[in-house]
Amino acid sequence: MRRFSAVLLAVGVLVAGGSAAWAGFFLQGARKAKSDPAETIVKYSVQPCVMISDGTSAGALDAEYWLFEDSGRLALYERTAPGDGSIIENHWLAEDGDHFFVWVRGSHGWEYVIPEDRSQEAVRLVYPKGTYKGKKDEQKVTSPVGDPAAKCVLEVKSAS
Repeated sequence: MRRFSAVLLAVGVLVAGGSAAWAGFFLQGARKAKSDPAETIVKYSVQPCVMISDGTSAGALDAEYWLFEDSGRLALYERTAPGDGSIIENHWLAEDGDHFFVWVRGSHGWEYVIPEDRSQEAVRLVYPKGTYKGKKDEQKVTSPVGDPAAKCVLEVKSAS
């Protein structure tokens, strides 16, 4: 059973990398990008993901994440290897930095935590299907309620 769960989670880790293709249909908290952002605050590359419970591999993702301003609001751009992009708009600020959350209805969810100090690594947390609930606040921002199963470090590639 544990092996089966790890396989399902690995699929969830990788599926989000194709979220640009899903953005218009299944993906919640984001929209499909028409082009790459002209200016970025910081760009991240994704390191291989690990299970939080035991540190075993949860798969790798071939994507980059770019923090930028979109119409005066902070947003996170996901750019996949084929060059597709999604703009993650579901955002809130907490003590540990800026948070973004995106999910596929009825499936996995992904939270991104970006420290206020943009020179520090960020993290991508994976919430497998059935392990979280979306909680909407008064500003209509949806955050996850539950424990993530996997973590991927987002390493700084460049910062402005």
